[in-house]
Amino acid sequence: MTPPPGSAAGLPISGALSVRVLAFEAPTADNPVPHPGRLPTAPAGGAPVLTGSVLFSTPQGQPVVQTSAGVVTLNLRADLPIGSAVALEVLGEAPAPLPLPPSQAAAANAAPLVALSRQWPALEETLAALQQADPQLAQSVMRAILPQPGPHFTSGMLFFMSALKGGDVRAWLGEPAVRALEGAGKGRLIGKLNDEFREIGRGSEAREGEWRGYFLPVHDGQHIQQVRLFVHRHGGEDGDGTDGEAEGTRFMVDVEMTRLGPIQIDGLVREKRLDLVVRTREALPDEMRREISAIFVSAGETTGFKGGLTFQAGPKMPPPPLEQVVGHRPDVVV
Repeated sequence: MTPPPGSAAGLPISGALSVRVLAFEAPTADNPVPHPGRLPTAPAGGAPVLTGSVLFSTPQGQPVVQTSAGVVTLNLRADLPIGSAVALEVLGEAPAPLPLPPSQAAAANAAPLVALSRQWPALEETLAALQQADPQLAQSVMRAILPQPGPHFTSGMLFFMSALKGGDVRAWLGEPAVRALEGAGKGRLIGKLNDEFREIGRGSEAREGEWRGYFLPVHDGQHIQQVRLFVHRHGGEDGDGTDGEAEGTRFMVDVEMTRLGPIQIDGLVREKRLDLVVRTREALPDEMRREISAIFVSAGETTGFKGGLTFQAGPKMPPPPLEQVVGHRPDVVV
């Protein structure tokens, strides 16, 4: 049977599509919840049309849209408010990528972990499906399992790292969320999420003399930010310091902020000393630097740690040790 014009029948369940934005409507005071079905959708030639609502944006600014055909991530940077109605004309499937030459086969094996260091598609899709099935439960689950900025950030981060080590995604989500997903016919997402959960866990596996990576999904109230934490044993017999250097732990936090851009916090903990370098592309405002310095001094007085805090600003920052975590340089993955 030939699908009717404008329908989404026959679209692939997953993969890449080439689309064109037909119409868009942002929430307003008079219309806080725009209805996608009221958007004008009349493409030439009767091409399939997907309509949906913006759920959130990825850390890279890519809108994630819930449509009748599933969750769609738009491969473009656009500041679309949550709840916006969007109509997309499907132009066809995107071309399949060319096969990698043999010299890049090893790098291709590292590609999934490299991608997950920036974005966690299965988690975004799972939370979107849970939001559709049970909005109240979805909000409760996000608060319970995702680290959030604030006084409980450290405990949330440690909870996620512990769950990652255990490798049981069902226990991490909780049985109520699992039952809600299965009841909504989205049980397959649990297996998909579990695969990516285990892949992320690969980066945190302890390897002597090498960096470990923890890719932490942080919920800021609207978006899921992927924070990258790298940890390395420094100095001593097995570290990379000089002979006789006191043993310590080097860490780097790498995150992309909406307003400030990329930020790196590079630290070295050794005995009762903590040294930090905060790197940004643009110099931080004086008030923000004073606040960070005050927090650093207060924390030192509370814990008894000594050390120094330095701010660095410049267009180029040292690359995070992602290549050492995944075993291959990510810039060769096409």
